[in-house]
Amino acid sequence: MLQKLGFEQLDADLATALVNQTIDLLSAVQVGYHDFFFALTEQFSPRWREQIFTSSI
Repeated sequence: MLQKLGFEQLDADLATALVNQTIDLLSAVQVGYHDFFFALTEQFSPRWREQIFTSSI
């Protein structure tokens, strides 16, 4: 799952926390898993990694 979400290069503890928080969010708001990620992809920029790494330099 970490690779599918693009988290494979993150620290394992951080990646686990992100996955757990996503699961908690989905449980709290009663949004289906597929609906959540479909809506997320509508707002998602594939260049997010470049933006994060260039802004931290």
